[in-house]
Amino acid sequence: MSQKIKLKDVIFIAIFSVLFFAVMLVAVAVLGSTPVTFFFTHGVGAVPCGIIYMYVRAKVPRKGSVLLMCTLVALIAFCLGITWPSALGLFIGGIFAEIISAVGKYTNKLWNLIGYIVFICGFWLGQALYMILGTEMFMNSMVRQGTDLEFAQSLVDFVSGPMFIVCLLATIVLAALGGFLGYTLFKKHFSKLEA
Repeated sequence: MSQKIKLKDVIFIAIFSVLFFAVMLVAVAVLGSTPVTFFFTHGVGAVPCGIIYMYVRAKVPRKGSVLLMCTLVALIAFCLGITWPSALGLFIGGIFAEIISAVGKYTNKLWNLIGYIVFICGFWLGQALYMILGTEMFMNSMVRQGTDLEFAQSLVDFVSGPMFIVCLLATIVLAALGGFLGYTLFKKHFSKLEA
């Protein structure tokens, strides 16, 4: 199998990157309205997005394919108004996901699953650490976007305490569930790759 990404692969990855972001956006729209549920959006969205991610892994197991998808998702997110630290978290998570998937030659289910978890955690950490380490900048950004100052402060308060660990662990578990579900659905594709 050729390791070079072809134009049809780029188009395929681009389409599914848009779909990935759209599904994640639905999770944010549904769960992002309260501080308690806001920090679980990444994990909840990671379940259906895991199916999309693993489908792309099964169809395009080539060098650079993981990074291309993660970069496109980060760019789409940034262009549609997500905070730059979240987009940066997506991109950095994508770099690590590419490296991890490369260890398994882009076909190994375990390495692809670990890569996916790292990618989602990069997204979550970008958002959470921005709120904790850049609180003032985050608050100003939220107010400029029309968010109530009290709601923005409640987000910071929620994630700054022990819930940081709880939400991160929930994100890891839900991302693992989504990736495993995706692998299970496309097991035949992966079996052919691993043969």
